[in-house]
Amino acid sequence: MASPDSEFDRLIAPLRKRMVHSIWRVVRDADAAEDVVQEVCISILKNLKRIRKHPRPEALILRTCVNRAIDYLRTNRRRRECSVPYLEETDQRATQDNPAESLAVRQRHAHVMAAIGRLPPREAEAIVLYAVEDLAYPDIASAMGCREATVRVLVSKARKRLRAEFGRIGLSNADSL
Repeated sequence: MASPDSEFDRLIAPLRKRMVHSIWRVVRDADAAEDVVQEVCISILKNLKRIRKHPRPEALILRTCVNRAIDYLRTNRRRRECSVPYLEETDQRATQDNPAESLAVRQRHAHVMAAIGRLPPREAEAIVLYAVEDLAYPDIASAMGCREATVRVLVSKARKRLRAEFGRIGLSNADSL
């Protein structure tokens, strides 16, 4: 049987970049993303047996990343400016072509993530895994330990709440969730 260290490395090495990016997409702060990744790695080490037995360990690890990132937002309401190394491709193009558009993208993202941070925890988790991480319903259900139908309901409720909030604050493109 593989040692816990080699098993940990086998699980984390291929996911590390995606873990950092997943967390960054929620917190929009490179330093915070690295801190949260470290917390997730500690959690993975503590729960290695459970993760090893999980039918979709990658989905479970990403779920843990999303949960810790949402927790970070809830406990650290003060938002820092995003840092360039982790900008998404669309943000990079906007920065190069139109700085005003880049600012608008970052502000819209801040509003969206703040709204997600106010959702009930299971709804927030489901919508981030679905809309941000682009996981399929079966993968989300497996990661969350529930039925696919439950995930669909959670995503639907989250979308409804977010659309209502976006309508109140005048944020356009609420239907893209």
